[in-house]
Amino acid sequence: MESRSRSEIRATAIIVVAAALYFGTRAPFINEYVYLVRLRHVARPQYIQGDWSLNGSFGENLVFNTLLAPLANVLSIVAIAWLGRVIVWVTLARLVVAFGRRIALTPTTTAVAVCIWMPWQVKLVGADWMFGSFEAKPIAYCCLLAGIIAACDNRVPGALLLAGATISLHPGVGVMAAPALIVALLARRTTRARTVRWIPILLVGAGPGIFGIVRDFGGSSGNRALWKLMALHIYPFHLNPWHFGVLSAVAIAAMLVATISVLRKDPIGDHATRATLIVFTLAAAVPPLLGVVAFGMGHYELLRFFPFRVFPVWCSLLFTLMCAHQLQQFRIDRSRSFRFVLVLGAAAAAVVAQNPVRSAAFLARRNAVEWHDPRSDLQLSYDWIRNHTPPDAVLVAPPGLDPHYDTQRRQIATFGVPRWDRVEVWETRMLAQLGSDNRSVIEALNRGRSTDDLYHELTPERLQSLSKRYGATLFVADRDYPLPIAHRQGLWIVYRLPG
Repeated sequence: MESRSRSEIRATAIIVVAAALYFGTRAPFINEYVYLVRLRHVARPQYIQGDWSLNGSFGENLVFNTLLAPLANVLSIVAIAWLGRVIVWVTLARLVVAFGRRIALTPTTTAVAVCIWMPWQVKLVGADWMFGSFEAKPIAYCCLLAGIIAACDNRVPGALLLAGATISLHPGVGVMAAPALIVALLARRTTRARTVRWIPILLVGAGPGIFGIVRDFGGSSGNRALWKLMALHIYPFHLNPWHFGVLSAVAIAAMLVATISVLRKDPIGDHATRATLIVFTLAAAVPPLLGVVAFGMGHYELLRFFPFRVFPVWCSLLFTLMCAHQLQQFRIDRSRSFRFVLVLGAAAAAVVAQNPVRSAAFLARRNAVEWHDPRSDLQLSYDWIRNHTPPDAVLVAPPGLDPHYDTQRRQIATFGVPRWDRVEVWETRMLAQLGSDNRSVIEALNRGRSTDDLYHELTPERLQSLSKRYGATLFVADRDYPLPIAHRQGLWIVYRLPG
């Protein structure tokens, strides 16, 4: 027992070190700029007081914000980011190692497989991930993995409670995954009656998340034109199944076929584990399949539930572990040729679609650059704004890095970060910061222009309108405008807008 414990600790450490190598960038990073700034505002409403983007109800993060607000009131955003990253990485690593044991993998084999899989997780379909920066999503994945393990172990109440908690912590993950876990439990005769009996505990776990979703749902418009904009231009990496190439989607399909084949034919774990994994994986594949149909038929409003979020992450992880199992078993029994070749073919398709070695090198290099390179001229411009402008200034800033954290100033609306309780108002505010008028901006986006391109085409008349309508006082751009210059940093210029 002590030997197994030591091997599991070693495997956990290997996975955590790999996560740090790939994702241990300087904090805050990517989504932390959004979700931890929101958390800070919830904890301290005077933080960037009056900002429209930060004044939402944030029902999708209700539990996360409520639980962590006391911590955010005393710790810095950087401290919360690092504390959360380490705790989540360790928890995920322990859970994956525990799951690997249930499918007859040694802890070291599991750790190596997960280290290979981590660079894959974002780049196949849907751009979702388990390991990465700190927010509600990786905590939800901790609950999901723990729930799958509980289901494999026939612990029905625990599995249902964790499925509900997944919905509460991150509805985007939970709504796609919890029904699949329920179907997996109902599909087995040994757990069916207990699942029906224990459904109330699922509702206990999911209740806060359902409340948050219902509270915001009225403002989350199902307008088709709006969701076409979302799918093609704002969130193509989440909502366009072909964003990373057709081969990536083909690779996921090949992974699914190979994984189910191995689970059906090979003695991987006990019968309960195999049955649970087969049904859960197939049920989890239904939303992305329907999402592909909806996208192809132009029913973009149906993509508002983010159907491509969970399945590619889960399927690629399970497939990678199946590859490890096949290699482990092939050394013992060379007669397993068909399934071995099937798995090998799916792995080849996945590698061609998104080379994990190249992705790993990119992530490690990006990590090193983030730590060693000085701040960009744009970030230095934001620093100047934070230190030299009034607290009630309202900023017009380029798409990309959310400037809330660096500037600590209000914005009209944050590009790429909708307020789900007032999504149509967000669309109006976002489009108002591009081009010359909303109609021409949408037409340009549909022709393939980017939001960066159209931000550079903001007209002086449009800026004057932003000043009158939204009280904008500062404008950051990398081109000349007939406006008073407040500060220049390299190519970037901070302009003052007339009141």
